Amino acid sequence: MISCAALNIVDLSGVFINIDSPDLKLYIAVKMFGMSWNKITGILFCALMFFSFSYGQISLSEPKYMEFHESFFTGLKEKGIGNYKKALHSFEKAHQIDDQDLGTLFELSKVQALLLGYDESEYFAQLFLEKQPANEFVLAHLASVYTKQYRYDDAIVVHEKILQITPRQVDALILLYIKNKEKGKALKLIKKAEDNAYATLKTASLKKYLLKSNVKKKDEKQPIRANGGDKNFEKLKAEVTQNGGYKAYLYLVIFEEKTGLFKDLLNDASAGLELYPAQAQLYLSKGIALNKLEKFNLAVETLMIGVDFVIENPQMEARFYNELALSYKQLNQSSQAKKFAAKSLKLSKKE
Repeated sequence: MISCAALNIVDLSGVFINIDSPDLKLYIAVKMFGMSWNKITGILFCALMFFSFSYGQISLSEPKYMEFHESFFTGLKEKGIGNYKKALHSFEKAHQIDDQDLGTLFELSKVQALLLGYDESEYFAQLFLEKQPANEFVLAHLASVYTKQYRYDDAIVVHEKILQITPRQVDALILLYIKNKEKGKALKLIKKAEDNAYATLKTASLKKYLLKSNVKKKDEKQPIRANGGDKNFEKLKAEVTQNGGYKAYLYLVIFEEKTGLFKDLLNDASAGLELYPAQAQLYLSKGIALNKLEKFNLAVETLMIGVDFVIENPQMEARFYNELALSYKQLNQSSQAKKFAAKSLKLSKKE
């Protein structure tokens, strides 16, 4: 028997909720231990008869109280299995009952973002932040909504607020500065992170990329574009060995992918990332190679890092998500596979 009182952390894909509520702790407990939703519903019904929900903002009669909780938890369930429109309907119903509830506002914002309703997502996030302006989880979500629309200036403003709350969360802001072509600010923030021992491995990679991008190679030659054949492959390899340069690596990995040289692709993409650690194409090439070589966990790790470096390129982003869908499918994680396949399809339709 798990004591609900012992549960003092919660995710619920956002983590902002006050979890002193015993009924919410019960929900977390049953989710953690894999109980069916029929059992969950029965237990919640009993629990909700006795306990108050801690983050409801207005006083509700018992029937409305139960209706609110049923709608809210149905929304969570539907969102968890990818039924975003049904989830939206349930959260909207909960919002109609209690329009001051912060949990519902956040869930409405998140599910609207999943449905690509970015204006509506921003609206509900802003409503939440009017009541809790320093909530870092909602701020991070709002920044993500802006970033997906390439509104980097707005995303930067929000991430600067997050940094005031949690100074260690520097990498996302550094990456936004890079995407917004503000390399000076990025380098300044990297130095501040290093001085205060906040720097991570990703911080180091971003610094390496920025310093490399500032170096102009005067004698760098235009790499050879190869169409096929062993001789062209040898020429590309020689080009990388003799002159280096990102374009040489780019042409090489594209050639290797097209000709099915996946072991070479893995080795060369990995070598390229040592020199150019913020180039999305190299992460994509490495992820493709890992999938082809049936190293699916490593593929997921590589692709999840690399997709952050995609800048205003929906076609490439769609390829990342497609590869992630393939990885998760082979790992028997069907919900994740469907999620990334849907993302890839939506981006492909935009092209």
